[in-house]
Amino acid sequence: VTLGKGPRRSWTEWTPKLFATLQIVRECLSNGNQVVIGSPFRDFSHAIYSKLEEAEVSAVLLDGDTSPEQRGLLAEEFKQHKHAVLIAGLKAMGEGHSFENCSHLVLPALSYAYDENEQFIHRVWRINSPKPVTIYPIILEGSIDQNLHDIFTEKGESSNLAIDGRLFADPDPDINMEWLLSEAIRIFKPGIQSIDRSEEHTSELQSRFGISYA
Repeated sequence: VTLGKGPRRSWTEWTPKLFATLQIVRECLSNGNQVVIGSPFRDFSHAIYSKLEEAEVSAVLLDGDTSPEQRGLLAEEFKQHKHAVLIAGLKAMGEGHSFENCSHLVLPALSYAYDENEQFIHRVWRINSPKPVTIYPIILEGSIDQNLHDIFTEKGESSNLAIDGRLFADPDPDINMEWLLSEAIRIFKPGIQSIDRSEEHTSELQSRFGISYA
């Protein structure tokens, strides 16, 4: 570790994120599965790619350093199972691509922009995905990762509430009608003033406002 002023840096290139990401990749590949790694940081993407090259793992790196045409060609090769790992920049590959062939997504870090994370997840988690999709967010306890993950989750819940009119995606449990009736009886307060529905009052409303009651 460096001494003196300034941020401390390790004497090795290995970090917990790098180690955890490669561990997940190794486990997935050992089970015959492809992996997509989505990173918002160029240096981390290149470090992962370098390690996979050293291990002679067939991988493609698709970020802003790769032309859009080349990204399209290499992405298609990945879909054809010519490569085991796809390392993608969240911005570069967040739209216009579909990797339903892959059911394992690693997110070593989140972008500060909610939509970039959301868009990229849906490159892998597709409506036509043949298998369940497993997403591995790597979150270091006590780091900015936790704050970003909390914000991302909160925004996702707010989005679900605004779009679907609900906060949770879980289905509502079946309503117990007997319980509902007992609760209605329990909270009923006969002393509270209610709308006058007498014939005399009803006739007055009909004549004044044209209101008709069935």
